[in-house]
Amino acid sequence: METTKDRTCAERIAQSYTNRIEDLNEILTCSGDFAHCEDSMQGLSEYGLGFDYVENDEEEKQDFWRFQISWGGPSEEFRIYTDGKEGPIQKIEFAFMDWFDVATKDVTNEDINKDWNLKNFFETYFLFY
Repeated sequence: METTKDRTCAERIAQSYTNRIEDLNEILTCSGDFAHCEDSMQGLSEYGLGFDYVENDEEEKQDFWRFQISWGGPSEEFRIYTDGKEGPIQKIEFAFMDWFDVATKDVTNEDINKDWNLKNFFETYFLFY
């Protein structure tokens, strides 16, 4: 029998991403696990571990904003690449990591639901220009 430990992050990222998008939709619509919330800000305050700026030590890697959802094994996060700390969003990646294995997916133009895409979501709730 195959377990999740037998599968690579690349094989697991699609399902993980789908689950996180479902969570964000529930937060934005105050439904499902977030039906008790008065608004999406309350839902966001209960979801994820943090939002911070990651400065890479390696020159060839770009710094990014991180919305960390889980940590340990596995870890999940959205990486928001901007032009400096205050520039507009250039790219959004979803990263799935588990014990020395990492998979990323470009989700810049992906939708959360019919009213929200990820770019609008992060600009509205996290990045204030």
